[in-house]
Amino acid sequence: MSPSRILRLLLLFTISLSGCGRREARDEAPELVLEMQVIPAPPTTGASLLMIQISNGQDAGAGDFSIDVRGDMSHAGMTPVIVNQVKGEEGTFAVPFEWTMAGDWVITISAIMPDGRLLLRTLPVLVEP
Repeated sequence: MSPSRILRLLLLFTISLSGCGRREARDEAPELVLEMQVIPAPPTTGASLLMIQISNGQDAGAGDFSIDVRGDMSHAGMTPVIVNQVKGEEGTFAVPFEWTMAGDWVITISAIMPDGRLLLRTLPVLVEP
């Protein structure tokens, strides 16, 4: 097989793979305000509570729905901490969460809003030893 034919096949293969990727999810409710408080503060390894408030920005809760929370370390190789289907009332959620290691974390909060839109936010958290 000639080098130019190999190159063309490799190029065709690469282009075909680009169409197989997943579509990135995006926040469809940017007007909603999400605030998170970690108890205890500052966060330390072990058990904690994430207090999450989702509102319309005018002190009104966003309604009754549930959220999913995922915590990832900023470096590869660590198992994520996942808490699914936490029910809230009027946009207020108390999420039990276990920090498995000190360091930089990224918390991803997602929810399907009552109107069907996806709320998707990420927040950095520094966990102390």
